[in-house]
Amino acid sequence: MEDVLEKPAPSADPPVHELLSVSMADEEVPSIEPVVPELQFESFSSDSKVDAPGEPQNEGSSLMQEHRHGEPNDFSDASRFSVEFYRQYFDVDTDQVQSRIMKALKPMSSSFIDEVGPNPDLYGPFWISATLVFVTAAAGNLASYISHDQEVQQVWSYDFRKVTQAACLIWGYILLVPAGVYLFLWYKTEVIGLLTLVSLWGYSLTIFIPAAALCVLPYELIRWLVVLGAFGLSAAVLVGNLQTQLRDRLDGSTANIVMGVLVGLLFVVAFVFKIYFFEYAV
Repeated sequence: MEDVLEKPAPSADPPVHELLSVSMADEEVPSIEPVVPELQFESFSSDSKVDAPGEPQNEGSSLMQEHRHGEPNDFSDASRFSVEFYRQYFDVDTDQVQSRIMKALKPMSSSFIDEVGPNPDLYGPFWISATLVFVTAAAGNLASYISHDQEVQQVWSYDFRKVTQAACLIWGYILLVPAGVYLFLWYKTEVIGLLTLVSLWGYSLTIFIPAAALCVLPYELIRWLVVLGAFGLSAAVLVGNLQTQLRDRLDGSTANIVMGVLVGLLFVVAFVFKIYFFEYAV
């Protein structure tokens, strides 16, 4: 039996994959265009404030920012037992402190209290008194070392008690004396602001910082002249700034007595300053 197997004739239709490729070629492929965000320009003038991305906006500005923009600081709602209330007395910049220091070195002038009265600060008095404490203690120990007899077998040692003793003398003076003046005026007549008085007493001690440094010199006469000069200038600053204020509130004789007592207290402080910290035989 002869069976003849015939091959199937090739189909006239194109293959399926060719049809698919043709159909895909005929279709229009949509183009994907990058989305470019619209640019926005902001003004960077001094009146505009740009916040960094990702940082929350702070509704209240800092003290220094408010000072730069001329905005007043409102501490009226702050409690007297909060830190926020006392920040206003440290809201000063370097230029203000320098200006007040220079005016605190002018004898028989009321320019200091005229400037500080409306806006007293505690920043200057704190750092002036703290600097004076450490300079006095360090200079006193250095003067003790210079006057120490090297031939004596006794070993010289640093006296750390001078730091606490200088702190008691200086901080006690600039706190207790203004408080006494304030209480006296409160009892007798209209008061002067307590913080204004503390600021005046603190700045008036500026001259004692270079005086303490000069007292390191191993010459007793120079030490006495330096301390008496510092006392005279500091007393002239107190008298110049308080004389008019006291006479406006007290009668002439009472005002003179008060000023005499204040000058006498300053002399006692200057005397203790010299005798205790810089009295060494050479």
